[in-house]
Amino acid sequence: MKALTKRRSTETLISPSTISEDSLFVLVSDRLRSLWRMDLFRICFVIIFLICISAIFMLYFEKDSGMFNPDTDRNILIRMISSAYYAVVSLTTTGYGDVTPRTPAGRVYTIFFLLISVITISMFTATIASVLVERRLKEGRGLGDLSQLRGHFIICGWKRDMSNILADIMMYNDHFKSKNLVMIANVDPDLVELIRQQNPDLANLNHLRGDYFNEMMLTRANVAKARQVFILADESLGASPSEIDSKTVMTALTINAIARNVRICAELLDLKFERYLQNAHVDEIIYSNEYHRLILANASDTIGLSKVINDLLDKRTAARIRTIPIPSEFVGKPFYDIRVYYNDRYDANCIGLIENVGSYWKYKKEAIRDAQKTPDISELINNLHAVKTMENNYANIHPDDDYVIPKNSYAVLIMRTHKKSAG
Repeated sequence: MKALTKRRSTETLISPSTISEDSLFVLVSDRLRSLWRMDLFRICFVIIFLICISAIFMLYFEKDSGMFNPDTDRNILIRMISSAYYAVVSLTTTGYGDVTPRTPAGRVYTIFFLLISVITISMFTATIASVLVERRLKEGRGLGDLSQLRGHFIICGWKRDMSNILADIMMYNDHFKSKNLVMIANVDPDLVELIRQQNPDLANLNHLRGDYFNEMMLTRANVAKARQVFILADESLGASPSEIDSKTVMTALTINAIARNVRICAELLDLKFERYLQNAHVDEIIYSNEYHRLILANASDTIGLSKVINDLLDKRTAARIRTIPIPSEFVGKPFYDIRVYYNDRYDANCIGLIENVGSYWKYKKEAIRDAQKTPDISELINNLHAVKTMENNYANIHPDDDYVIPKNSYAVLIMRTHKKSAG
Protein backbone atom coordinates (compact mmCIF):
# COMPACT_ATOMS: atom_id res chain seq x y z
CA MET A 1 0.00 0.00 0.00
CA LYS A 2 2.87 2.36 0.88
CA ALA A 3 4.59 1.50 -2.39
CA LEU A 4 1.42 2.27 -4.34
CA THR A 5 1.05 5.59 -2.52
CA LYS A 6 4.69 6.45 -3.19
CA ARG A 7 4.31 5.61 -6.88
CA ARG A 8 1.19 7.77 -7.18
CA SER A 9 2.92 10.71 -5.51
CA THR A 10 5.85 10.32 -7.93
CA GLU A 11 3.47 10.25 -10.88
CA THR A 12 1.88 13.43 -9.56
CA LEU A 13 5.28 15.13 -9.39
CA ILE A 14 6.10 14.28 -12.99
CA SER A 15 2.67 14.87 -14.46
CA PRO A 16 2.44 16.53 -17.89
CA SER A 17 1.09 19.74 -16.38
CA THR A 18 4.11 19.96 -14.02
CA ILE A 19 6.52 19.33 -16.89
CA SER A 20 4.74 21.94 -19.00
CA GLU A 21 4.95 24.56 -16.23
CA ASP A 22 8.63 23.81 -15.62
CA SER A 23 9.38 24.02 -19.32
CA LEU A 24 7.57 27.34 -19.58
CA PHE A 25 9.47 28.67 -16.56
CA VAL A 26 12.80 27.60 -18.04
CA LEU A 27 11.88 29.11 -21.42
CA VAL A 28 10.92 32.45 -19.85
CA SER A 29 14.04 32.46 -17.67
CA ASP A 30 16.32 31.78 -20.62
CA ARG A 31 14.61 34.50 -22.62
CA LEU A 32 14.98 37.05 -19.82
CA ARG A 33 18.65 36.13 -19.33
CA SER A 34 19.33 36.56 -23.06
CA LEU A 35 17.59 39.96 -23.00
CA TRP A 36 19.52 41.04 -19.91
CA ARG A 37 22.79 40.38 -21.75
CA MET A 38 21.79 43.09 -24.26
CA ASP A 39 23.10 46.56 -23.32
CA LEU A 40 20.10 48.34 -24.79
CA PHE A 41 17.66 46.24 -22.74
CA ARG A 42 19.57 46.92 -19.51
CA ILE A 43 19.65 50.67 -20.14
CA CYS A 44 15.91 50.73 -20.95
CA PHE A 45 15.28 48.84 -17.70
CA VAL A 46 17.35 51.39 -15.77
CA ILE A 47 15.44 54.29 -17.39
CA ILE A 48 12.05 52.79 -16.47
CA PHE A 49 13.31 52.09 -12.94
CA LEU A 50 14.53 55.68 -12.54
CA ILE A 51 11.22 57.09 -13.76
CA CYS A 52 9.24 54.95 -11.31
CA ILE A 53 11.54 55.71 -8.34
CA SER A 54 11.60 59.42 -9.13
CA ALA A 55 7.82 59.54 -9.42
CA ILE A 56 7.42 57.87 -6.02
CA PHE A 57 10.03 60.09 -4.31
CA MET A 58 8.64 63.33 -5.71
CA LEU A 59 5.14 62.27 -4.76
CA TYR A 60 6.40 61.72 -1.19
CA PHE A 61 8.59 64.85 -0.92
CA GLU A 62 6.10 67.24 -2.54
CA LYS A 63 2.77 65.88 -1.35
CA ASP A 64 1.95 69.04 0.67
CA SER A 65 4.20 71.58 -1.03
CA GLY A 66 1.78 72.78 -3.69
CA MET A 67 3.90 71.39 -6.51
CA PHE A 68 0.85 69.63 -7.88
CA ASN A 69 -2.31 71.52 -8.87
CA PRO A 70 -4.72 71.17 -5.94
CA ASP A 71 -7.74 71.65 -8.22
CA THR A 72 -6.94 68.86 -10.68
CA ASP A 73 -4.46 66.61 -8.87
CA ARG A 74 -6.63 65.52 -5.94
CA ASN A 75 -6.76 61.90 -7.05
CA ILE A 76 -3.65 59.87 -6.10
CA LEU A 77 -3.54 58.34 -9.61
CA ILE A 78 -3.54 61.76 -11.26
CA ARG A 79 -0.77 62.88 -8.87
CA MET A 80 1.24 59.78 -9.78
CA ILE A 81 0.86 60.60 -13.49
CA SER A 82 1.95 64.21 -12.88
CA SER A 83 4.94 62.99 -10.87
CA ALA A 84 5.89 60.52 -13.64
CA TYR A 85 5.55 63.36 -16.16
CA TYR A 86 8.01 65.44 -14.13
CA ALA A 87 10.41 62.48 -13.97
CA VAL A 88 10.34 61.97 -17.73
CA VAL A 89 10.82 65.68 -18.44
CA SER A 90 13.75 65.80 -16.02
CA LEU A 91 15.27 62.56 -17.29
CA THR A 92 15.33 63.81 -20.86
CA THR A 93 16.81 67.13 -19.61
CA THR A 94 13.95 69.00 -21.34
CA GLY A 95 12.83 71.01 -18.30
CA TYR A 96 9.60 72.76 -19.29
CA GLY A 97 9.30 74.38 -15.85
CA ASP A 98 5.54 73.84 -15.53
CA VAL A 99 6.10 71.39 -12.63
CA THR A 100 8.97 72.17 -10.20
CA PRO A 101 9.85 70.94 -6.70
CA ARG A 102 9.15 73.31 -3.80
CA THR A 103 10.76 71.54 -0.81
CA PRO A 104 14.53 71.42 -0.10
CA ALA A 105 14.45 67.60 -0.07
CA GLY A 106 12.74 67.52 -3.46
CA ARG A 107 15.26 69.96 -4.95
CA VAL A 108 18.27 68.06 -3.56
CA TYR A 109 16.88 64.83 -4.96
CA THR A 110 16.28 66.56 -8.32
CA ILE A 111 19.96 67.61 -8.48
CA PHE A 112 21.15 64.04 -8.09
CA PHE A 113 18.44 62.79 -10.43
CA LEU A 114 19.48 65.24 -13.17
CA LEU A 115 23.14 64.17 -12.88
CA ILE A 116 22.14 60.52 -13.19
CA SER A 117 19.80 61.42 -16.08
CA VAL A 118 22.59 63.03 -18.12
CA ILE A 119 24.75 59.90 -17.76
CA THR A 120 21.87 57.51 -18.46
CA ILE A 121 20.57 59.33 -21.55
CA SER A 122 24.12 59.65 -22.88
CA MET A 123 24.61 55.89 -22.50
CA PHE A 124 21.21 55.28 -24.12
CA THR A 125 21.93 57.40 -27.22
CA ALA A 126 25.46 55.99 -27.49
CA THR A 127 24.13 52.43 -27.35
CA ILE A 128 21.54 53.10 -30.06
CA ALA A 129 24.21 54.74 -32.22
CA SER A 130 26.57 51.80 -31.74
CA VAL A 131 23.81 49.32 -32.64
CA LEU A 132 23.02 51.21 -35.85
CA VAL A 133 26.70 51.59 -36.76
CA GLU A 134 27.35 47.90 -36.05
CA ARG A 135 24.40 46.90 -38.21
CA ARG A 136 25.65 49.10 -41.04
CA LEU A 137 29.18 47.70 -40.73
CA LYS A 138 27.82 44.14 -40.83
CA GLU A 139 25.80 44.93 -43.94
CA GLY A 140 28.91 46.45 -45.52
CA ARG A 141 30.92 43.29 -44.76
CA GLY A 142 28.16 41.03 -46.08
CA LEU A 143 27.00 39.89 -42.63
CA GLY A 144 23.55 41.49 -42.49
CA ASP A 145 20.39 39.99 -41.00
CA LEU A 146 17.83 39.11 -43.71
CA SER A 147 15.44 37.04 -41.60
CA GLN A 148 12.59 39.54 -42.15
CA LEU A 149 12.65 39.38 -45.96
CA ARG A 150 9.75 37.73 -47.79
CA GLY A 151 9.22 37.12 -51.51
CA HIS A 152 12.73 38.30 -52.33
CA PHE A 153 15.04 37.44 -55.24
CA ILE A 154 18.31 35.65 -54.39
CA ILE A 155 21.27 35.70 -56.76
CA CYS A 156 24.05 33.19 -56.08
CA GLY A 157 27.50 33.84 -57.55
CA TRP A 158 29.40 36.65 -59.22
CA LYS A 159 30.00 37.68 -62.84
CA ARG A 160 32.49 40.17 -64.25
CA ASP A 161 29.67 42.36 -65.59
CA MET A 162 27.61 41.99 -62.41
CA SER A 163 26.58 45.63 -62.39
CA ASN A 164 24.88 45.33 -65.79
CA ILE A 165 23.27 41.99 -64.88
CA LEU A 166 21.74 43.43 -61.71
CA ALA A 167 20.59 46.56 -63.54
CA ASP A 168 18.90 44.45 -66.23
CA ILE A 169 17.20 42.27 -63.61
CA MET A 170 15.81 45.42 -61.98
CA MET A 171 14.65 46.72 -65.38
CA TYR A 172 12.82 43.51 -66.32
CA ASN A 173 11.32 43.19 -62.82
CA ASP A 174 10.12 46.76 -62.43
CA HIS A 175 7.88 45.80 -59.50
CA PHE A 176 11.00 44.83 -57.55
CA LYS A 177 12.94 47.10 -55.21
CA SER A 178 16.66 46.71 -54.61
CA LYS A 179 15.98 45.96 -50.93
CA ASN A 180 14.30 42.73 -52.13
CA LEU A 181 17.41 41.70 -54.04
CA VAL A 182 19.92 39.49 -52.17
CA MET A 183 23.30 38.56 -53.63
CA ILE A 184 25.37 35.75 -52.10
CA ALA A 185 28.94 36.01 -53.37
CA ASN A 186 32.39 35.55 -51.91
CA VAL A 187 33.73 38.89 -53.14
CA ASP A 188 35.18 42.01 -51.56
CA PRO A 189 32.39 44.19 -50.11
CA ASP A 190 34.02 47.21 -51.77
CA LEU A 191 33.04 45.80 -55.17
CA VAL A 192 29.41 45.58 -54.05
CA GLU A 193 29.55 49.08 -52.58
CA LEU A 194 30.88 50.36 -55.91
CA ILE A 195 27.84 48.84 -57.68
CA ARG A 196 25.54 50.57 -55.19
CA GLN A 197 27.21 53.92 -55.80
CA GLN A 198 27.24 53.61 -59.61
CA ASN A 199 23.59 52.58 -59.88
CA PRO A 200 21.08 54.43 -57.65
CA ASP A 201 18.46 51.74 -58.35
CA LEU A 202 20.70 49.26 -56.50
CA ALA A 203 21.37 51.49 -53.48
CA ASN A 204 19.68 49.04 -51.08
CA LEU A 205 21.12 45.85 -52.58
CA ASN A 206 21.65 43.19 -49.89
CA HIS A 207 24.94 41.31 -49.95
CA LEU A 208 25.95 38.20 -48.01
CA ARG A 209 29.64 37.37 -48.26
CA GLY A 210 30.37 33.65 -48.34
CA ASP A 211 29.96 30.42 -50.31
CA TYR A 212 26.51 30.37 -51.87
CA PHE A 213 26.42 26.55 -51.93
CA ASN A 214 26.72 26.50 -48.13
CA GLU A 215 23.42 25.65 -46.40
CA MET A 216 24.12 28.13 -43.60
CA MET A 217 24.50 30.99 -46.11
CA LEU A 218 21.28 30.05 -47.88
CA THR A 219 19.48 29.88 -44.54
CA ARG A 220 20.83 33.33 -43.62
CA ALA A 221 19.42 34.60 -46.91
CA ASN A 222 16.02 33.20 -45.80
CA VAL A 223 15.78 31.06 -48.94
CA ALA A 224 12.67 29.27 -47.63
CA LYS A 225 10.70 32.54 -47.95
CA ALA A 226 12.26 33.67 -51.24
CA ARG A 227 10.34 34.05 -54.47
CA GLN A 228 13.12 32.90 -56.79
CA VAL A 229 16.78 31.85 -56.72
CA PHE A 230 19.10 32.52 -59.64
CA ILE A 231 22.34 30.49 -59.57
CA LEU A 232 25.00 32.08 -61.77
CA ALA A 233 28.08 30.39 -63.20
CA ASP A 234 30.39 31.98 -60.64
CA GLU A 235 33.48 33.79 -61.92
CA SER A 236 34.79 35.15 -58.61
CA LEU A 237 37.53 32.54 -58.02
CA GLY A 238 38.59 31.76 -61.59
CA ALA A 239 37.65 28.08 -61.27
CA SER A 240 37.27 25.65 -64.17
CA PRO A 241 33.84 25.16 -65.84
CA SER A 242 33.48 21.73 -64.18
CA GLU A 243 34.17 23.18 -60.73
CA ILE A 244 31.72 26.03 -61.34
CA ASP A 245 28.98 23.64 -62.50
CA SER A 246 29.64 21.35 -59.53
CA LYS A 247 28.97 24.25 -57.17
CA THR A 248 25.82 25.08 -59.13
CA VAL A 249 24.57 21.50 -58.71
CA MET A 250 25.43 21.51 -54.99
CA THR A 251 23.52 24.75 -54.54
CA ALA A 252 20.46 23.46 -56.40
CA LEU A 253 20.41 20.22 -54.37
CA THR A 254 20.74 22.15 -51.10
CA ILE A 255 17.92 24.54 -51.99
CA ASN A 256 15.72 21.64 -53.09
CA ALA A 257 16.28 20.03 -49.68
CA ILE A 258 15.46 23.08 -47.53
CA ALA A 259 13.05 25.09 -49.74
CA ARG A 260 11.13 22.88 -52.18
CA ASN A 261 8.62 25.46 -53.35
CA VAL A 262 11.16 28.11 -54.36
CA ARG A 263 11.64 28.61 -58.10
CA ILE A 264 15.25 27.89 -59.15
CA CYS A 265 16.92 29.17 -62.29
CA ALA A 266 20.50 27.96 -62.85
CA GLU A 267 23.19 28.82 -65.39
CA LEU A 268 25.08 25.81 -66.77
CA LEU A 269 28.35 25.77 -68.70
CA ASP A 270 28.81 22.05 -69.41
CA LEU A 271 25.90 19.89 -70.64
CA LYS A 272 27.18 16.80 -68.83
CA PHE A 273 25.85 18.32 -65.57
CA GLU A 274 22.36 18.82 -67.00
CA ARG A 275 21.00 15.54 -65.61
CA TYR A 276 22.03 16.48 -62.06
CA LEU A 277 20.18 19.79 -62.26
CA GLN A 278 17.13 18.01 -63.64
CA ASN A 279 17.26 15.56 -60.73
CA ALA A 280 17.38 18.57 -58.40
CA HIS A 281 14.13 19.73 -60.11
CA VAL A 282 15.58 23.05 -61.25
CA ASP A 283 12.79 25.00 -62.92
CA GLU A 284 14.89 26.61 -65.61
CA ILE A 285 18.40 25.89 -66.91
CA ILE A 286 20.34 28.55 -68.82
CA TYR A 287 22.82 26.98 -71.27
CA SER A 288 25.18 29.94 -71.76
CA ASN A 289 27.85 28.23 -73.88
CA GLU A 290 25.26 26.22 -75.81
CA TYR A 291 23.31 29.35 -76.79
CA HIS A 292 26.51 30.98 -77.99
CA ARG A 293 27.38 27.97 -80.13
CA LEU A 294 23.89 27.63 -81.60
CA ILE A 295 23.65 31.31 -82.54
CA LEU A 296 27.01 31.12 -84.29
CA ALA A 297 25.99 27.97 -86.15
CA ASN A 298 22.62 29.42 -87.21
CA ALA A 299 24.25 32.65 -88.35
CA SER A 300 26.20 30.63 -90.92
CA ASP A 301 22.99 29.36 -92.51
CA THR A 302 20.22 31.87 -91.66
CA ILE A 303 20.27 35.60 -92.34
CA GLY A 304 19.37 37.97 -89.50
CA LEU A 305 18.48 35.32 -86.92
CA SER A 306 20.85 36.72 -84.29
CA LYS A 307 19.21 40.13 -84.67
CA VAL A 308 15.75 38.58 -84.33
CA ILE A 309 16.73 36.76 -81.12
CA ASN A 310 18.30 39.90 -79.69
CA ASP A 311 15.20 42.01 -80.44
CA LEU A 312 12.83 39.42 -78.99
CA LEU A 313 14.77 39.28 -75.72
CA ASP A 314 15.38 43.02 -75.36
CA LYS A 315 12.66 44.86 -73.47
CA ARG A 316 13.58 48.15 -75.15
CA THR A 317 12.70 46.99 -78.69
CA ALA A 318 9.30 47.34 -80.37
CA ALA A 319 8.30 43.70 -79.74
CA ARG A 320 9.49 41.04 -77.34
CA ILE A 321 8.81 37.44 -76.43
CA ARG A 322 7.37 36.63 -73.04
CA THR A 323 5.33 34.02 -71.19
CA ILE A 324 2.14 34.70 -69.22
CA PRO A 325 -0.33 32.44 -67.37
CA ILE A 326 -3.21 31.04 -69.41
CA PRO A 327 -6.69 31.91 -68.04
CA SER A 328 -8.27 28.94 -66.30
CA GLU A 329 -11.29 28.92 -68.64
CA PHE A 330 -9.02 27.83 -71.54
CA VAL A 331 -7.69 24.73 -69.77
CA GLY A 332 -8.95 21.66 -71.63
CA LYS A 333 -9.73 23.67 -74.78
CA PRO A 334 -7.86 23.50 -78.12
CA PHE A 335 -4.77 25.61 -78.73
CA TYR A 336 -6.58 27.43 -81.55
CA ASP A 337 -8.89 29.13 -79.03
CA ILE A 338 -6.03 30.63 -77.07
CA ARG A 339 -4.33 31.81 -80.26
CA VAL A 340 -7.46 33.67 -81.31
CA TYR A 341 -7.97 35.05 -77.80
CA TYR A 342 -4.51 36.65 -77.51
CA ASN A 343 -4.58 37.88 -81.11
CA ASP A 344 -7.95 39.60 -80.71
CA ARG A 345 -7.48 40.97 -77.20
CA TYR A 346 -3.77 41.83 -77.00
CA ASP A 347 -2.74 41.94 -80.67
CA ALA A 348 -0.16 39.25 -79.78
CA ASN A 349 0.93 36.07 -81.54
CA CYS A 350 0.78 32.95 -79.40
CA ILE A 351 3.49 30.62 -80.75
CA GLY A 352 3.39 27.87 -78.14
CA LEU A 353 3.00 26.71 -74.55
CA ILE A 354 5.19 26.23 -71.51
CA GLU A 355 3.75 23.23 -69.67
CA ASN A 356 4.17 21.97 -66.08
CA VAL A 357 4.91 25.42 -64.69
CA GLY A 358 5.23 25.96 -60.96
CA SER A 359 6.40 23.90 -58.02
CA TYR A 360 7.54 20.46 -59.20
CA TRP A 361 6.13 18.76 -56.13
CA LYS A 362 2.79 20.57 -56.37
CA TYR A 363 1.97 19.83 -60.02
CA LYS A 364 3.35 16.28 -59.68
CA LYS A 365 0.93 15.61 -56.83
CA GLU A 366 -1.95 17.08 -58.87
CA ALA A 367 -1.01 14.96 -61.89
CA ILE A 368 -0.89 11.76 -59.81
CA ARG A 369 -4.27 12.55 -58.30
CA ASP A 370 -5.78 13.12 -61.77
CA ALA A 371 -4.12 9.97 -63.15
CA GLN A 372 -5.72 7.82 -60.43
CA LYS A 373 -9.26 8.85 -61.28
CA THR A 374 -9.70 6.25 -64.03
CA PRO A 375 -11.10 2.78 -63.10
CA ASP A 376 -9.22 1.11 -65.98
CA ILE A 377 -5.99 -0.50 -64.68
CA SER A 378 -4.14 -0.35 -68.00
CA GLU A 379 -5.08 3.30 -68.48
CA LEU A 380 -4.04 4.00 -64.89
CA ILE A 381 -0.60 2.49 -65.56
CA ASN A 382 -0.22 4.55 -68.72
CA ASN A 383 -1.28 7.70 -66.86
CA LEU A 384 1.21 7.08 -64.03
CA HIS A 385 3.96 6.44 -66.57
CA ALA A 386 3.11 9.77 -68.24
CA VAL A 387 3.34 11.47 -64.84
CA LYS A 388 6.76 9.92 -64.25
CA THR A 389 8.10 11.33 -67.52
CA MET A 390 6.70 14.82 -67.02
CA GLU A 391 9.26 17.55 -67.71
CA ASN A 392 9.28 20.75 -65.71
CA ASN A 393 8.71 23.90 -67.85
CA TYR A 394 8.32 21.83 -70.99
CA ALA A 395 8.43 24.04 -74.11
CA ASN A 396 5.74 23.01 -76.62
CA ILE A 397 6.33 25.37 -79.53
CA HIS A 398 3.85 25.61 -82.42
CA PRO A 399 1.47 22.79 -81.37
CA ASP A 400 -1.43 21.73 -83.58
CA ASP A 401 -4.57 23.84 -83.41
CA ASP A 402 -6.53 20.94 -81.88
CA TYR A 403 -3.93 20.32 -79.17
CA VAL A 404 -5.67 20.32 -75.75
CA ILE A 405 -4.24 22.88 -73.32
CA PRO A 406 -3.21 21.17 -70.04
CA LYS A 407 -3.26 22.61 -66.54
CA ASN A 408 -0.28 24.56 -65.17
CA SER A 409 0.54 26.04 -68.58
CA TYR A 410 1.81 29.42 -69.75
CA ALA A 411 1.36 30.97 -73.20
CA VAL A 412 4.43 31.94 -75.24
CA LEU A 413 3.64 35.30 -76.82
CA ILE A 414 5.30 37.76 -79.15
CA MET A 415 3.89 41.09 -77.99
CA ARG A 416 4.39 44.71 -78.83
CA THR A 417 6.07 46.69 -76.09
CA HIS A 418 5.52 50.04 -77.83
CA LYS A 419 4.80 51.36 -81.28
CA LYS A 420 7.72 51.07 -83.64
CA SER A 421 8.91 54.39 -85.03
CA ALA A 422 8.71 54.96 -88.75
CA GLY A 423 11.83 54.29 -90.80
